[in-house]
Amino acid sequence: MAGFAAEVSDDQHYPHPDVRSVGAMFRSDCIQLAFDTGLERSNFGYDDNDYEIGLGDTEEGPRVFRWHAGSGLGTGVVPQIELAVHRGSKRTRYEAATPWQQLIPFSPQQRDRLGFAVMLNDNDGQDRGHAQWAGGIAGSKQPAQFGIL
Repeated sequence: MAGFAAEVSDDQHYPHPDVRSVGAMFRSDCIQLAFDTGLERSNFGYDDNDYEIGLGDTEEGPRVFRWHAGSGLGTGVVPQIELAVHRGSKRTRYEAATPWQQLIPFSPQQRDRLGFAVMLNDNDGQDRGHAQWAGGIAGSKQPAQFGIL
């Protein structure tokens, strides 16, 4: 099981309003994670071992959405990835746990590194901004910009 947690400053929490269109959660407060499980570091978009998922709060509760999936896994809401979102005074904490099978073909027993990027989206109800660690998520999808995890 792989885990991820982040606590972010957020003066106004803006959950995604409609769980039926949760694929657009990047327009609200959320975190996007991208993985290059084969570590090919492509400049030409995602391939069949790259993943991009979103961790977000909706009016119906926390949801994980997968925009890109490799190795035959589907896109859409991913109930196999556990997510908790805790809202405090101007702070939001995201805690996610994913079985390694949700990142196949990566296996921590066979490989000790993968490409990784994080993007934080912030929307206060009017407009959206974002901040990234590494790069390669916003704009064009470029795993070559991902950091190494």
